[in-house]
Amino acid sequence: MNCPYCQTKIKNQNEAVTCLLCRTPHHKDCWNENGGCTTYGCRENPNFKNNAVDVGNLTINEVEQLQNTPQTTETNPETLTDKVADDKILFEKEFKRRYKENISARRRQNAFVIGSLFILFIFFIIIFYSAITKLDSLISSEDYKIKQFIYSWKYSWESKNIEELKNFYDEDYIFIDKDKSTVNLNERIKRLTQSFRSSKKINIKFSDIKIDIDSTEKNYATVTLNQEYKSDKIKETGKKTLRLYRAEKSSFQWKIFREFYE
Repeated sequence: MNCPYCQTKIKNQNEAVTCLLCRTPHHKDCWNENGGCTTYGCRENPNFKNNAVDVGNLTINEVEQLQNTPQTTETNPETLTDKVADDKILFEKEFKRRYKENISARRRQNAFVIGSLFILFIFFIIIFYSAITKLDSLISSEDYKIKQFIYSWKYSWESKNIEELKNFYDEDYIFIDKDKSTVNLNERIKRLTQSFRSSKKINIKFSDIKIDIDSTEKNYATVTLNQEYKSDKIKETGKKTLRLYRAEKSSFQWKIFREFYE
């Protein structure tokens, strides 16, 4: 329902003021601004209260009859026409003022929302770019490549894939066991093949991995780690030191050329 004063819809009934006499709802601000009901002809309308009848000397029956009788006032038609015209002009001015205020408020709200969304979008772009840059830097680092190399070597060992495992060793590879005995690549491959045949399952865990790339020769690196080896026949733990090397003949892929077990 529209407010009779500003002719706009009353959206929230909880904030409306209803005239007790004519039961017409108003905006609270409109009611306060007019000083009461704004319905034309309503006795609660301040413009009509001045025409109230003194009922002090009337009987109850006369008062009841007066309430049921529409009050009429003698008004000059020209004055009434001028008043209606003035009220119309005032209404149009007030309507335009409130309409402009409403449009201005909506524009400010829309500008705030769009600005906030733009700032949020820029923030996410910066975060995304920073994350991509850090990830690219991490993947490109030699520490990351070496760690991936070590874990790939471990998975090949656990899967008992001897042909794939050979790719991780340099042709000059030497294994130095706990008793300081040495084994070359061919003998090491034979022993690994035998262990693969005799074991149903192999599980290897690496921990405390440390990578040190030679500061004077970037093609050499040392990796130390703790190893826990477990199969259906053997269970042992120890510390390993791997010496890695990369060269043009291996397309600069890292290879293990020394393996110390202690």
